[in-house]
Amino acid sequence: MKLKEICLVVFSFLILFEKANGATFTERCSDPNVVFCFGFDDLAVTEKGFYKAHEPEKCSDGVCKSIDEQVKVSGVGSLRMEIPSNTYANTSGGWRSNFSDDYSIQFGEGEAFYVQWRQRFSSSMINTVYKNSAGAGGWKTVIIGEGDRSGYNAGSCTKLEVVINNYAYRGFPRGYAGCGSWRNFDTRYGSFDFKLQNMVDNGAEAGAFQYCLYSTATKNAERPVPGCFPFVADNWMTFQVKIKVGNWSAANSEIEIWAGIQGQSSVHIIKRTDMIIDQQSANSKYGKVWFLPYNTSKDPSFSHEVGYTWYDDLIVSKSKIADPTDQINFVTPSTPKNVVLKRLVN
Repeated sequence: MKLKEICLVVFSFLILFEKANGATFTERCSDPNVVFCFGFDDLAVTEKGFYKAHEPEKCSDGVCKSIDEQVKVSGVGSLRMEIPSNTYANTSGGWRSNFSDDYSIQFGEGEAFYVQWRQRFSSSMINTVYKNSAGAGGWKTVIIGEGDRSGYNAGSCTKLEVVINNYAYRGFPRGYAGCGSWRNFDTRYGSFDFKLQNMVDNGAEAGAFQYCLYSTATKNAERPVPGCFPFVADNWMTFQVKIKVGNWSAANSEIEIWAGIQGQSSVHIIKRTDMIIDQQSANSKYGKVWFLPYNTSKDPSFSHEVGYTWYDDLIVSKSKIADPTDQINFVTPSTPKNVVLKRLVN
């Protein structure tokens, strides 16, 4: 085979590889296994999912959330939430949605589903170690939990919720299952340690930081903690969570998490196949998602720089979702005050 023909074969393979492993939001949503997509482009529809911040009057727009038409990954805009200074845990309110308007798309025993979304954090949000009135604190990024049913509105704090957060402001994604039981995703490492992101292996050349370890997190004040896949400021990140329910209350459910930075392949950071997930009630199933920067036990006496986070391109699917390949217009204002915003009311 001539060199030119070899190059054509390789080029064709790379195109097919890219199509199989990444796509635009529209292309990803067209997969037959996708059951729900939301791009935060329709103001009226987006508003239906909101609930109030504890003190919305402290936000620059009086509601703490807006559609940002410049900082986005696709479509008209993204959802931007503001974290004002001197606020309680519910800094910004949040946005929630069922996987279907008629509650028909829900997942229970023996079923698996994937949730993918894009998120961006301001450096002020990432770099601030907030003060807490109790405990270690840490802001959330998502809650995946119980879906509504006819005549029943499911809350976020349920036995089957899955949460991704920045626990103790250590600068990397971590999480737990179950409001009240708080079963974290850590796995034991050796006799006295734990892997906090058990799929992360930086190689032997990383020495003491080969793994994302509890011992490093508690003894090292550096943020993000060395050895862990971090939250990254001023760049779009992609997160994907797999939940497979084995049997309720048995140690056979699966939770996996992937995280990626724009322009790079997602990294498999957490995998558990022995999780215990309890059912909230006899009819409870997964079917709802919350986006929120809820900051557990945040002390309102603490003054800090205003933080921001953006959400875009939510997808729920019955199969793993490809990494995105959207071409993003990188608008990175020093502070998000001059971007074009559409106000969202509560």
